[in-house]
Amino acid sequence: KSSLATAIATHYQNNSIIISMSNIENIDLADLASVLNNDNNRYVILLEDIDTIFNLDRKEGKGNRDDKKIINNLLQFLDSKTSPNNAIFIATTNYVDRLDSAILRDGRFDIKIEVKGICKETAKKMCQSFNLSSSDIDTILKDETYPINQSYLQNKILNKIKENMINEK
Repeated sequence: KSSLATAIATHYQNNSIIISMSNIENIDLADLASVLNNDNNRYVILLEDIDTIFNLDRKEGKGNRDDKKIINNLLQFLDSKTSPNNAIFIATTNYVDRLDSAILRDGRFDIKIEVKGICKETAKKMCQSFNLSSSDIDTILKDETYPINQSYLQNKILNKIKENMINEK
């Protein structure tokens, strides 16, 4: 999911800003919006694991005041008259069902894409993009079931590269 955001930024030749939701309370989103609105550059703003801040039900008044303030600040950052007008917002989540309905409302995120595992052919292309030998690719993909998770595959690829580097010494 994060790689998709990077690819979009690269494709549109935009700068990237990654905001981890675990640190959102430390970011002044109003100041960030102001800075971005006064900048001539374009941005892709990735909100990583957005579901982590939606662990409360605002309708039932659950959660503490600070949690509600963080969520309201984020919603204002995404969709208000002061929102950055030179940015594409992308949010990642593993748990769409945990998101507050306010974040899913039209206009906040216009396109929703479910990133699923990849087929064997795509997995092979992913391995080839790391300039691995055919035998390394065969070793990595041996005994795998498909669709395969891209992060899992990337980890296997990086471990194979590391193994090759150690063996070269």
